[in-house]
Amino acid sequence: MIQRIQTIYLLLAVLCLSAVFFTDIAHYTDAAGIKSELSLYALNNANGEVEPVDFGLLPVSLYAVAAAMLFASILLYRNRSTQRRVIRFAYLFIIGGLIAVWYFVSRNYWDLDLTEPDLGYRVGFFLPFASIAFAMLASRAIRRDEELIKSLDRIR
Repeated sequence: MIQRIQTIYLLLAVLCLSAVFFTDIAHYTDAAGIKSELSLYALNNANGEVEPVDFGLLPVSLYAVAAAMLFASILLYRNRSTQRRVIRFAYLFIIGGLIAVWYFVSRNYWDLDLTEPDLGYRVGFFLPFASIAFAMLASRAIRRDEELIKSLDRIR
């Protein structure tokens, strides 16, 4: 059934992954005090300059595929084992996206060649972690449903 609790968890996981595309991932502050905000698409600094980032399509595509898989798993409610397998496979895409984003943020940090730079991660970097947590909660609820159905089958 679509009205189960795991559907809510999966929708929250999809929303967290979708929000990554619209939020900043990191911010840099150089020695002169100029702050720059890094998103998946561009580096915006306080002077109003926008530089495109060469992240490529790797993090964007990994997050998009993971969000699509989590959303598709909502529709697999009749086959719980396949639903759990799809969710576990989506973990790999999310973790791959996190590694790619971390690598590109670190590479961009060193490419800026700033003296005494300050790097901080924004909410966009941590949203995939929340997505993993919601996906784990959904997987746990699916497992509980499987156990409940098995126990009911034993009673019959």
